[in-house]
Amino acid sequence: MARRLLRPGAMRLSMLLVAGLLAAPGVGASPKRVVLIVGQAGAGKSPAAAILGSRTGAPQYSAGDVVRHEVIARGLPRTPDNEHAMREHFARTPGAIGRRLADQVSRGAGPLAIVEGIRSPVDVAAFRSRMPDTTVVALEVGAERRHAHQFVRERPGEDSMGALRARDRAELRLGVRDTMRTATLRLRPRGPGMDSLERSVNRLMLRLDLPATGPSPRLESLSW
Repeated sequence: MARRLLRPGAMRLSMLLVAGLLAAPGVGASPKRVVLIVGQAGAGKSPAAAILGSRTGAPQYSAGDVVRHEVIARGLPRTPDNEHAMREHFARTPGAIGRRLADQVSRGAGPLAIVEGIRSPVDVAAFRSRMPDTTVVALEVGAERRHAHQFVRERPGEDSMGALRARDRAELRLGVRDTMRTATLRLRPRGPGMDSLERSVNRLMLRLDLPATGPSPRLESLSW
């Protein structure tokens, strides 16, 4: 039998339909409150989560850690190629990252959790089926500023404009823009520095009525 290939528009529609089916609260849904920060690479998701976690005292979880832990669990060296291959593996098992993160968060301490880095709408839906009290926050930063941040942090595989653009294209294929469209709140830092990001996080806390129980972290200690 001939295989039918889905056009990009049909693939996107299929992804969103699956996400809709997964979004309903599932059995064993947790009452924990979650702030889920999404955005493209270099937008500042990790430092935003660190600032929010420090101010609220809430534990932080990262989708990137799920990928990195799986690479290590398989006895592979942590290289950009292996992490990319593992992301591709998870992309072939829709919702797997969302479910793993939901398991971690549900076992964690406290009534609030901060999560960052989910790329696909299917993973967001799988996560929210277990964690229905989740507010999705899109961190919106233009490509020029994102790429400048990535060059500064000097991570492996982020050493050329071609590599950064290739990563952007890979994330778009995973559906990161559709994920950002699911957000109910948006952060748009007005300046390039960490202090601008901190002000955006402070505004987010006011919007969500999250009390400050701790100080902000030392901004110079954070990596964008």
